[in-house]
Amino acid sequence: MKSTGAFRRNSTISMAFFWKWEETTASASPTRRGWSFFGWSGILVEPYLPNFRRIAKTRTSRTLPVHAVCVPFGFLEPHVSLIYSDLMTSSLGMESDVLDAKKHSEEGAKWIRSGRRVREFEAPAKTLNSILKTADAPSRIDFFSLDVEGVELSILKGVDHEVFRFSWLLVESRTRPTSQNYASHCDSLT
Repeated sequence: MKSTGAFRRNSTISMAFFWKWEETTASASPTRRGWSFFGWSGILVEPYLPNFRRIAKTRTSRTLPVHAVCVPFGFLEPHVSLIYSDLMTSSLGMESDVLDAKKHSEEGAKWIRSGRRVREFEAPAKTLNSILKTADAPSRIDFFSLDVEGVELSILKGVDHEVFRFSWLLVESRTRPTSQNYASHCDSLT
């Protein structure tokens, strides 16, 4: 991955195991609205290769799309196995608050576009820290949107919060105590 100089004032990171750029309205995605209307710049991480390719074609030069799954420090495998289910794609083999990833993905089958099906795939494993360093990201990120079907806290454990800080952090969470427990260990998140 080559730095594009995408970061500047109003920098963002958006991470999701799904992204339907051409099919959603601007109001459906806070980061898309920011990129489109407010001139945000930053990174978008997408592990599913067909979605990544679409994103790479449609995003502006201010956005650096990254084909990867963010993992915690100490994750030793070069790839992560996932189950594709569009809006409810789930990770296999990572710490998650989704108890049954296969069942979760089957429940998400209703979101899959015509011609696609629930299936397992692999994507490259990278820490968020390594992605930010490669992108020459500033130490202060304005907005970080994180919605990755249960592995949000695992991903946050892959960034050095002393090096990279977030002004606004939007994290999907199924359990408030889990989020509060992690945040209590990171002064930069509280």
